[in-house]
Amino acid sequence: MKFIRERFLNHDQPVTYKLYHVIALACILQAGFSLAVNIVFSSSVICYVVYGLELVFGLAMLFLVDLYKGDYPSLMVLLLIFSCVLVPVGFLVKEHTGADMIVYFTMCICVTTIALTGIRLLICLIAELAVYSACICYVVLHSFHMVMFELYEEEIVVQVAGSLLIAGCVCAVLMKERNYSLLFEISENEKAEQEAKQLNYAKDMFLVNVSHDIRTPLHAIIGTSEMIMEKDNVSDDIRKEAYYISNAGHALLSITNDLLDFSRSREEMVVLDEEPYRFSALLQEITNIVTVRMHDSKVRFITTINPNIPDKLYGDKEKIRSIFSNILQNAVKFTAVGSIELTVEYEMINDSKVMIKCSVTDTGIGMKPEMIAKYFADEPAAEEDGKKHKKGGNREKNRDKSGDIGKTEVTGMGIYLCRKTLASMGGSIRADSIYGDGSTFHFQFVQKVESAEKMQSVKTDNKYALVFELVSDYRRSFENIMMYYGIRCDYANSREEFVSMAQNPQYSHIFVPIENYEMCSEEEKAAINKMRLILITESFNTHVDEEAFCVCARPVHSLNIGAILNGNRNVAVRGVSHKSLYCPDVKALVVDDNLINLDVATRLLKRYGCEITAVTSGREGINMLEQEDFDILFLDYMMPGMDGIDTLHHIRELKNERKRNIPAVALTANAVSGAKEMFLQAGFDEYVSKPIEVEHLENVMLKLLPNDRFTSIQESTERREQA
Repeated sequence: MKFIRERFLNHDQPVTYKLYHVIALACILQAGFSLAVNIVFSSSVICYVVYGLELVFGLAMLFLVDLYKGDYPSLMVLLLIFSCVLVPVGFLVKEHTGADMIVYFTMCICVTTIALTGIRLLICLIAELAVYSACICYVVLHSFHMVMFELYEEEIVVQVAGSLLIAGCVCAVLMKERNYSLLFEISENEKAEQEAKQLNYAKDMFLVNVSHDIRTPLHAIIGTSEMIMEKDNVSDDIRKEAYYISNAGHALLSITNDLLDFSRSREEMVVLDEEPYRFSALLQEITNIVTVRMHDSKVRFITTINPNIPDKLYGDKEKIRSIFSNILQNAVKFTAVGSIELTVEYEMINDSKVMIKCSVTDTGIGMKPEMIAKYFADEPAAEEDGKKHKKGGNREKNRDKSGDIGKTEVTGMGIYLCRKTLASMGGSIRADSIYGDGSTFHFQFVQKVESAEKMQSVKTDNKYALVFELVSDYRRSFENIMMYYGIRCDYANSREEFVSMAQNPQYSHIFVPIENYEMCSEEEKAAINKMRLILITESFNTHVDEEAFCVCARPVHSLNIGAILNGNRNVAVRGVSHKSLYCPDVKALVVDDNLINLDVATRLLKRYGCEITAVTSGREGINMLEQEDFDILFLDYMMPGMDGIDTLHHIRELKNERKRNIPAVALTANAVSGAKEMFLQAGFDEYVSKPIEVEHLENVMLKLLPNDRFTSIQESTERREQA
């Protein structure tokens, strides 16, 4: 038995091989037993022949196993030969009832049911039932073949008893092996599940480290470049270069956030890290990033933004930025000529909620209906099939450098993530596209309203604009902007008409692209009041005409035009601070092991007049806090030796109540989903991610510090002068 177990029923063998062996052994047992009965009771010669053939078949199956490929079709053929040929023939050649063969019929049906599945099981069962029914009908209809039972009573008893034992043993072995296989599969599934959990944990730890390692230098890049832009003593060239560095850093930060989102794409729910933010600042940042990416492109970027949208919203700003970035970057990727237009409108749900309605329209390669269906399926689309698009419309113009029309990359994954995120915000997304003639993505989401303050408002008193714009898309953008603000506006259609109209003193603002302005002669330029002149450029460049009121870089939208109409001359570089927060009496302790990031955080806080103490380890931070009093603590998380959480736990155990309860802010580059909740549960009062966003930093300081610690710069100056 041990030999049979190890040779034919070894647990290391595939299930189909063990079933194959069971069928072979059953055939050998049945044939051998029947031959033995025939020898004892001297049956007919034909029985010896039939059972001999069964025995040879069983032995051949057992010792020619290498010819078996281990697949279900071969197993089905063997079962059909055994159950539908050999067993019925053995039943029909007997000189009496063959009651033992009825038992073998039952055994064959059990073996087939256990060994096969699906359509093969159905085919075999139908064949067996048909053959067995025909055999029984044949015996009943030809009863003359039967003889008196009493003449063969001993033989019948032996055959029936032996067949029952054989059938019982075979079915028992089959059930045991099937049960073992099921238990083995369950065990393997449990192991696989455990391995999947370990891999998922390893992935999360990898993401934490990657997020930290990438965002930490980005913090230094973005923070330093923005502080350069704020300095008054730097040249315009340096400010422009810092502007490009900052926007490139934000673009890389957006890509990093997308990678984190991709890794979480299989999660059932999207975790929203909601906080107050300014929608206008977010839109300005998004348009700046897209503009930098389209710097060398021939595609026009047009924006239609309703300035009446509430500005102070409450939601997950990072995920909203990711949605805009995904959709706009796809439009940039697949549009070689023409235009890309971003439209942002709104609908108030009630006083505390607003539905933001957006669309991105491009003149790119478009999408086929089946492509749209794939991208909006319940699972993310892996990638485009790589087929070239056919000619037609803008298709020829939208070819890539290799001569083929640009192929879809992993757009479907981005759309899938957008769908999940928007759904978590009570929104949705859909696409309209004509293959070869562009696409429009419509998406919307709900945000809480913190304040009814509009993104931009303009007083219309004494405002009358002149626009000399020959490009229809850009002109339409101006028309929308002036309509939003209710500003009177005239449009010049030629250089001569512009020169004539520009001399009219009624115009308070004259908007003209630099290329159109250069069409004018020096005499014509001199006749234009430069303090009313706003030059539109394709990129940030303040040297085009120093006597102009200001230079506005594209894209022209309601936010920067509104700022100009309100008298703001510096709209080419986005503002990085409200300039309203000032707290000179606040002492802040900053702990970070990275010297560059420590310097950036220190300089960011110094702009508010804070007195800053900076140390490079958790132990130094605890010692410094024991020696001096501080109003707020900024504590980095990933530090060698004692990390931020361990450091905070030591601080919360200090004897001095004021020191023990100091407001603590987690300062970290860990942006993995759930990080904020982890830090709050660990005892931190707030969480600021790197790169530090000034608006978020200011909101945190306003939340954690007493109101009497804040003052205006003017009040602080007067106080110092009086002292």
